[in-house]
Amino acid sequence: MSSVIRPTQTPSPVPVAGAWRALLAWLGEGAWMLAALVLAVALVAFFVLVVELPTIEGSFGDALTTPVNLARIAVLASAAWLWSYIHRAIRQVPARAGRPRVPPVD
Repeated sequence: MSSVIRPTQTPSPVPVAGAWRALLAWLGEGAWMLAALVLAVALVAFFVLVVELPTIEGSFGDALTTPVNLARIAVLASAAWLWSYIHRAIRQVPARAGRPRVPPVD
């Protein structure tokens, strides 16, 4: 028998680490969604200033909050967030450098 002293096993903090990882992922998605919303509002605001405002009577705020422009903001924000989500999902997949592209034929 060896005289090596082995440390006792300590409980693993896996549940806490998993919860922390989930919280960080949730906050990250919220940040991406906020960035998509800011981008959508900026694009629609630019469109309103350049195209719509000279042709309508009223203020910039009234033109930006019309139902059609709110729908544009919602659609653009959703599309930008979905695009960023797909981009992040593709980048998380490991590279296929060591694997063959075509399965071997028997």
